[in-house]
Amino acid sequence: RKGERATPIIFYRQYDVDPTGEGDDGKRRVARTSLVFNAAQVDGCDGAVTLPDYDPLTVTERFQKFIDSIGADIKHEGTRAFYSTATDSITMPPTSLFHDTPTMPRAEGYMATLAHEAAHYSGHSSRLNRQLRNKFGSHEHAAEEVIAEISASFICARLGLSSEPRIDHAQYIAHYMTMMRADPRAIFKCAAEAARATDYLFAFSGLPRMPMTVNSISLHEPATSPTLSGTSTTSQFGPQPTHRLAATRSVGGAPPSKR
Repeated sequence: RKGERATPIIFYRQYDVDPTGEGDDGKRRVARTSLVFNAAQVDGCDGAVTLPDYDPLTVTERFQKFIDSIGADIKHEGTRAFYSTATDSITMPPTSLFHDTPTMPRAEGYMATLAHEAAHYSGHSSRLNRQLRNKFGSHEHAAEEVIAEISASFICARLGLSSEPRIDHAQYIAHYMTMMRADPRAIFKCAAEAARATDYLFAFSGLPRMPMTVNSISLHEPATSPTLSGTSTTSQFGPQPTHRLAATRSVGGAPPSKR
């Protein structure tokens, strides 16, 4: 209608190229601006899209008991999922913002995302004391993200949420191939730390262990138990940390778009 004012919106897009040198993660980001009108500002508009109004999702009883047992401070606000050492808390988007994907139902996506952030929570200096204060794009930062994602897959398997290999985890970890190429043993170090984090978190729950299997092949779980006395130990990835920038994972179980 005449006299209506448009609203500027900014669309961010990311694409990958071959890195040009050290410190180049191979990612390029483009921002574009568009001017748009709300459907209510346009007479006779019948092409408006109404977003689905998702009901709050329900997690499994075993998952809820697991999350409650670790004692993390979990807030539901905003649109990002992240753990911050500054407040020692996990922030999750409201459950209504999670949606089904081609590979994962929305409830499972929520639980996998929260499991990922719980793995970061285990690395605090008062717990397993992993090196969490790392520069974005560094190998140490990549290692912590891979640890959290492998741990999330272990947690989901132990809780009976997913016993088959999922492309979601592989896509997420693939973002950190530069680190793995630089250190061929990095994935094994990360997997060992992920198993340690998973054992630590489950030690509080009292839940019986469910066998983790992949295509009917049993996965041997580590025999070591976590230290629950509060004594910190230094991770093989570095000395004791202080604080770290919040780590985020995309909503719905998809690979991260900003890492």
